[in-house]
Amino acid sequence: MISGRSRAFVGLGGNFARAVPDSGFIEKALRGQMLTVHIATKLNASHTMPGENAYLLPCLGRTEIDLNARGEPQLVTVEDSMSMVHGSAGINAPASPELRSEIAIVAGIATATIGTQIVDWAALAQDYDRIRDLIGKTIPGFHDFNTRVREPRGFDLGNTAAKRQWNTPTHRANFYTGPLPEKTAFQAREDARTASCSRPCAATTSITPQFTGWMIATAASTASAG
Repeated sequence: MISGRSRAFVGLGGNFARAVPDSGFIEKALRGQMLTVHIATKLNASHTMPGENAYLLPCLGRTEIDLNARGEPQLVTVEDSMSMVHGSAGINAPASPELRSEIAIVAGIATATIGTQIVDWAALAQDYDRIRDLIGKTIPGFHDFNTRVREPRGFDLGNTAAKRQWNTPTHRANFYTGPLPEKTAFQAREDARTASCSRPCAATTSITPQFTGWMIATAASTASAG
C-alpha cells in the first residue's frame, strides 16, 4: 500500500485468485492494480486477471536442474504439511536455457529497484546456502540450517499448536471477537511505505524463495524509512 492505494502485486507460483476464499474480491483487486507480476512454472487463472501493467515471468520448476555459480546443482528448501523441512533438487533438464529460478528473478528485481546497498542480491542468487545461512541467523529453529536440511528427511521445525501447547499468558488458545482496526499504527502514518508477503494455505511451501521475498520487503521498508 502506498498513500492508502494499492499499487502492485507480485506472485510467486500458485493460483492466488483461486486459492483464497473470496475469489471475486481478489479478481477485482488484481485487475485494479497498477502493476501485476506473476512468476510461475505454468499458466493458471490468476494470470488472466492483469493489472494496468502486467508481466508473466516463467521460471524453473523444482524438478528442473538449477546450477549455482560453481556449476553445482542448487538445493531449494521446502516445508511439508507435517512441519518437516527438507531439501529438494531438480533432476530434469530445464525446459529452456533462458529460464531463471524464482530466486534469480526476485533478486534481479530487487537489484534493479532498491539496489544492493543493504543486500547483495546477486550473491544470494548464486548460492542458496547463503540464504539459508541468513535464515539460520535470523529465525528461531533454523540453526545449522544447511547441515540439518541435508540429513535424511530433513528436520522437524515443530508446531506447538499441533501439540496443543499454547504460548500465551493463560496457556490456552485465545480468540478475539472484536472489530479489526481500519489501519495499523504503521499504516496510519502519512509517510508510510509498506511491502508485505502473503501465502495462501498450501500443503508445501518453498522456504528459500519466501525468505528472499521477506528480505526484499524488509530492505524496501528500511530504504524508504531512511
